[in-house]
Amino acid sequence: MKKRESPSQKRSHAKLPKGVLRGRVTCKGTVGSIRSQTTIFIILTILIIIIIATLFILKPTKQSTPQQIQPLQSSIQSCIEEISKQAIFHISERGGYYNLPDTTLENTTPYYLYNDQNLIPTKEKIQREITLYIQDNLPKCIFIATEFSDFKITQQQPRATTEIKPNNIEINIIYPLSITKEEKTYQLENFKTNIPIRLGTIYNSIEQIIQEQIKDPTALDPHHIYQVSNENNLQTKMLGFTQDSVIFIITDKKTINQNYTFIFANKYIPKEIEI
Repeated sequence: MKKRESPSQKRSHAKLPKGVLRGRVTCKGTVGSIRSQTTIFIILTILIIIIIATLFILKPTKQSTPQQIQPLQSSIQSCIEEISKQAIFHISERGGYYNLPDTTLENTTPYYLYNDQNLIPTKEKIQREITLYIQDNLPKCIFIATEFSDFKITQQQPRATTEIKPNNIEINIIYPLSITKEEKTYQLENFKTNIPIRLGTIYNSIEQIIQEQIKDPTALDPHHIYQVSNENNLQTKMLGFTQDSVIFIITDKKTINQNYTFIFANKYIPKEIEI
């Protein structure tokens, strides 16, 4: 009697198309690809971890001031802030100059417009003038600190940088100080201050005024001057010093709870009278 084949056996005996071999199907290529991708992912992860760790190690950490010299540092920082304010007010009363230029009114007020010449200093020039004042006067801070008689302070030449912005002035100072107390020596060097004076806004306003005035250096244009001032929340006074010279006093009442003024002068070309 012929033995009956199961359905699976029938399928196994089924004829395959010509050219097709019977056997197991493997996915070696796919497995190898997955293994390669996994290896690459692990390597990249390790590299990222190394980079992050390196950046963290190399990142400069902010060093706190030793407790022993904190009162001295606070005193010097307060002095630096005060001298920075003095520098800004001083140069502003002299048209942005620490050292006055040759072309001035009565050797006190620099001309920004002199006949048909535009003599307004650049913003970078005013920044340097502020910096010079600060560097010349910073050593006073060490004399002020004489109340700390138990400290011996050795100083090096300070270096400052000034940046005028629309609403404030940023000042960074490198002032190497070696401080000795009870046979221990400490180092101070970096100081900075931010003065909330709108010198950048005032300068831009003056620049607009001079650019308009130089179009006709024979006449004062009060309407344009007041328009620019009002647009920037400033007050401008014009004082006739001589027949052809006018002193400008620009006031910003938003500055450090006191009126801040910037002063300069213009000299106009007298108009010829036709007979």
